[in-house]
Amino acid sequence: MKYGDVEVDNLFKGLDYDHSGQIHYKEFLAAAMESQNMITAERLLETFDRMDEDNSGRISRENLRSMLGKDWDESAEEEMFQGKDGIDFDTFLKVVKEQATK
Repeated sequence: MKYGDVEVDNLFKGLDYDHSGQIHYKEFLAAAMESQNMITAERLLETFDRMDEDNSGRISRENLRSMLGKDWDESAEEEMFQGKDGIDFDTFLKVVKEQATK
């Protein structure tokens, strides 16, 4: 199947969630997960960005505790971070995928 310039342009625009003119790796990964009927790419990106309160490109333990407030759970935090201080988007996607298959 061949795609014309219009179809390719529309596909690109659909993947470029931050409208930067580039498809970033996290946008690609989120779209790949969406194509497997998981969670929509846009929602994954929004969730990660909201949790990354300091815009560091990582969700820190402090970010998670701040976001969850009184709903914070130490065991859930450890399951997510697995001994690390923070997680990047790739790890976030992995955690979401693992939780979705439980």
